[in-house]
Amino acid sequence: MSVLRLPPLQVGRDGARWRAEAKVRRHRVTFDSSHPLTAAAEALPSAFLLPAMVRGADVEVSEPVCPDWLANVDTVRVLAGDWWRYTGGRVRGPAGTSDKPAADTALFFGGGVDSFFSLVTKDADIRYLIYVQGFDVLLADRARLERVDAWNRRVAAETGKELTTVRTNLRGIPAFRMECWENAHPGALAAVGHLLSGLAGRFLLPSSIPVWLDWTFGSTPAMDPAWSSSRMHIDSHGKDHDRDGKVRGIAHSPLAHRYLRVCWQSPDEGLNCGECEKSVRTQLEFMAAGTLDQVRTFPRGPMAARVDALPGLPESYERYYQQVLDEVDDRPLRAAIQALIDRSPAWQRKQARRKRFADAARYLRWRFQ
Repeated sequence: MSVLRLPPLQVGRDGARWRAEAKVRRHRVTFDSSHPLTAAAEALPSAFLLPAMVRGADVEVSEPVCPDWLANVDTVRVLAGDWWRYTGGRVRGPAGTSDKPAADTALFFGGGVDSFFSLVTKDADIRYLIYVQGFDVLLADRARLERVDAWNRRVAAETGKELTTVRTNLRGIPAFRMECWENAHPGALAAVGHLLSGLAGRFLLPSSIPVWLDWTFGSTPAMDPAWSSSRMHIDSHGKDHDRDGKVRGIAHSPLAHRYLRVCWQSPDEGLNCGECEKSVRTQLEFMAAGTLDQVRTFPRGPMAARVDALPGLPESYERYYQQVLDEVDDRPLRAAIQALIDRSPAWQRKQARRKRFADAARYLRWRFQ
């Protein structure tokens, strides 16, 4: 079985910023932070474990790692094998000692529904908001990163939190382009948490799905805590609420009304295009909750036309639109939602064919690069 050997991270100061870096095979991985970084031996193997398993490889480290982390990531390895048929993933290297965690709590904050729900409901416990540049917004999109940074600073100022911004090229490394980011991103976030373990001992990772949904998604209540060590614990927060419950939990939050960001697109102004699937879904959910007119971060426009413009839905998202369909009274909008649900199966089959071709092309590029 092949082995991915990971070197120790080198951590130091670069002017007013902190920097951690290591060369993984031919690629230099960097993390740049506004707050001090710790050379945690668990950081790189957390990030690279799932990409290594895609290739059927184990992971080898030279520095001692936390025994609690070693035991926990065995759960990640088993789940990844069961869910996605990944192989390998055994961590080879010396075990160190367990350490006490820092006292403070941090929240991984992306600005979306899950993040705002965790911020609103756990406000008193949180000291730090952590945002990672290069994950949801790529490093090349500088204008959008600047807008997101400005809005994150406003959220931190209005809530009395400290904003910690980490900039990393991790997602651009070929191993992550090969691996599905939906599966790999919690390990990448865990890497950032380990690097920031000198600041906080507890990191809230807003849950993507509720505990009762049996989805094989990278961020789940079963897998998220398994990236923890004795020094850095990850809490899958909000796992007892579905998306509809979270929207209703922040539906009357003026903070969410001013700064909610869910869009993956890059509009020229603002943070949400209002037209992509996630923007449309979120607007419909706030409409069902009765407060869409108070949310300032979406452009105004007729919702039925935006629903009509969507080509189809992933099967797992149909339930959200069905919930809205049961709660809105607007007849043209109801007809548009039903038509979207009806045309989605044909769109899903077309997307599945495209994905098979894209996966094969990515594998060939990786195999012969």
